[in-house]
Amino acid sequence: MPYLILPAPSARTATHRRDSDAALVRVLDLTGRTVQGGDPSRIVATLDGLTALPPPPPPPAPLPAVLPAWRVHAAAAIAGLTSTINTILGSLPEPQRTVATLAWTQGNEIERASATYQAVVSALAIDADTEAALWRQAAELSV
Repeated sequence: MPYLILPAPSARTATHRRDSDAALVRVLDLTGRTVQGGDPSRIVATLDGLTALPPPPPPPAPLPAVLPAWRVHAAAAIAGLTSTINTILGSLPEPQRTVATLAWTQGNEIERASATYQAVVSALAIDADTEAALWRQAAELSV
């Protein structure tokens, strides 16, 4: 069934008034009739009348700034990036190569904002959304 999403509340499409314990909204449908409902930005017009949309999903939890190294290693392995990351670390100039390799192979935690982590992400040529998805996957791994 085709839907038309109504615009957010405005003076033309809805008026708000607060009663004892609930907010009532008067929304005009396409034929000029009024219906009582909730938030007008969550009401859609169909050919059969007005229907309320389900509530939107909650936003994702914020990403942690630091993760245990095993989580980042596991997410990289699952994504097939381990050998590429090792190649990137091996191509760094000394002494950065030694420090970064030891941090990657023997460190306990990986900080998302660290210069080395950001350099590896940049060398992988992945966009911010992909990096965030990999970090979130690492954060949500369970053993």
